[in-house]
Amino acid sequence: MPRTIYLAFDEEVISALQKIRKAGSDDIILVVPKGARIFRNLTNLKLLREQAQKFQKKLTLATADEKGRVLATRAGLVLNTDAAVLKEEIAKSSILVTNGPRRPLGDIVPRKPIATAPVVSVESKPLETKEELSSLIGPKSQSRAIELPQKIKQTDKPKKNFLKYLVIGTAVVFLVAGTLLFYVLPQAEILAAPRSEPVTRDLELLVDSQAAMPDAQNLSIPGKKITEEISDEGEYPTTGIKNIGEKASGFVTLYNFSKNTLILKKTTTRLEANGKVYYFLQDVGNIRPTARIGTDLEIDPTSLIDPVPIVAAEAGEASNLPAGTRFEIYNEVFGHKAELLYAINGNPIAGGTNRQVKIISEADVKAARADLAKKVAAEMMEQMKGKLSADSRLADNAYGVEIMEESLSKPVGEEAENFKLTQKIKINALVYDEKDVRDLIVERIVKLLPENKYLLSEGEQNLSSQFVSLDLSAGSGTLRAHFESRIKYRVNPEFLVKSILGKNETQVKEILLSRPEIEDLKVNFYPFWVKSVPRFESKVNFKVLP
Repeated sequence: MPRTIYLAFDEEVISALQKIRKAGSDDIILVVPKGARIFRNLTNLKLLREQAQKFQKKLTLATADEKGRVLATRAGLVLNTDAAVLKEEIAKSSILVTNGPRRPLGDIVPRKPIATAPVVSVESKPLETKEELSSLIGPKSQSRAIELPQKIKQTDKPKKNFLKYLVIGTAVVFLVAGTLLFYVLPQAEILAAPRSEPVTRDLELLVDSQAAMPDAQNLSIPGKKITEEISDEGEYPTTGIKNIGEKASGFVTLYNFSKNTLILKKTTTRLEANGKVYYFLQDVGNIRPTARIGTDLEIDPTSLIDPVPIVAAEAGEASNLPAGTRFEIYNEVFGHKAELLYAINGNPIAGGTNRQVKIISEADVKAARADLAKKVAAEMMEQMKGKLSADSRLADNAYGVEIMEESLSKPVGEEAENFKLTQKIKINALVYDEKDVRDLIVERIVKLLPENKYLLSEGEQNLSSQFVSLDLSAGSGTLRAHFESRIKYRVNPEFLVKSILGKNETQVKEILLSRPEIEDLKVNFYPFWVKSVPRFESKVNFKVLP
């Protein structure tokens, strides 16, 4: 048979749970008066249902409070729908509800004595029945009537209040701790590295001193022609060596097998042997053809002319030659015919000696000219660059050097340890604004980029350029520019955070790394016990790495 439990108007849910737990029956009807405190929020009723299930009690709620019945239904409690039972139970509980405060047993005190009646002490006569309590309080008393068990027990109200406050305080502490643990402290840090890709461009641009502004369509930029003149001199050591020793000399016999009488001029003929050059000291004429006699075809000495004197072209011991050396003859008219015309010395070619001195050579002058021009050009380039703006560029091959005047302190071939070279140089240069080149290339790249990509800033761009053709007289040239940088994907943290709320590390990486704009990812949770992203966006710190 169901056990009926009556709740007072101001009883808390904890008191109701205690009564349910201590009830001897598993089938309980809980009668709640209209406007009772337990109906103030839905949580109380849910707690009743959950704890009743925990106590393995079948709980049925009976009340005339319409709002309470709605809340009970929402909380999942079973309502007593039997009208007769409901009326009876509510009638029984109505004696527990009044408009006045509840009177504890301690308030029952003896009545003051009345003149016409003897003083009656309540304490001298214990209350045994409900009728005696009603006669004491009065049949129409507005105080709340209390249905007591057969024997009245005086409760320790301070102790009950202490327990109630202890339970409430403990619940508040746990609630605050839970809030800190699950809502305030948990945080997630997402470090996302956006995906990037290289980009390069090679363009040939026209730099024109006549242009006023860049033209992206025709790939041209304005240039500026600069002309400067400067004079300078430099002193340089000599490296040329001249042997001023004696020249070797001697006599040679000529052999002519051409069948013609020859004449060899000293100015048009030279002789060579062992890499050395020799000249006749005089013109040689009437060189008859050389004859052969006998079966052995020996040379007929009578057909030869007398030996001819020769001298080495250069001084030095290297021109000394032993006897019997063959000389090749080179003539401007006869030419070089080694089988028909040659010479042999009967005695050694001797007398050559060495004595070397330093002289100014053509190589010395050529090297000095190039060095001084380079030095003057470098000085002038520095002067020019000092006059240019920060973005103006003077390429290394964008200038021409013209030597206007030049003079040597000593002539070429003269003996000297060093010499001076003086030059007056004119430099023509073509300069341009590197920013124009960069802006033109960047404009062409950005124009083709989709909205989810962007080009890195100027600090992460590399630009090199060089003229491939130059016409300084016209003030124009073709510039070849090479551009390198990287394109990065745009990452929208606000959009991506919504997709990872409540997800663990593995799920976060699967979601974000599947995105085309993210190349790498790092996930950090705080404090250490947190294993997933908080469900509040404000607790997620999403950073996009540079």
